[in-house]
Amino acid sequence: AKNNKVQTVSQVKTYSEVCDSLINGYPVTIASNCGFNNVRDSEGFLRRSGSWPHQMYIIGYDDEYKRPGVLIMNSWGPNWVSGPKRHNQPNGSFWCDADILEK
Repeated sequence: AKNNKVQTVSQVKTYSEVCDSLINGYPVTIASNCGFNNVRDSEGFLRRSGSWPHQMYIIGYDDEYKRPGVLIMNSWGPNWVSGPKRHNQPNGSFWCDADILEK
């Protein structure tokens, strides 16, 4: 971090802004109090459940799929979540629906 200091930050608030940031090579982190269950559905998405404040990293998006959404990487390691995956996503990640992201 000493050699690669953050010099500019931009707040993104919508799914569209997240997609634009990612396509332009900017990392996107998300601070949220929205909780999720820990078993992916048949399409790789997690269902919203309760709350847990946590900082996570958005590593991709898919706005051409029937359920537009973002791929979120959690810091809890590769085994905290289970279930089907899409696009060869890494262990420990999950898809989040675009409308849930905006909440």
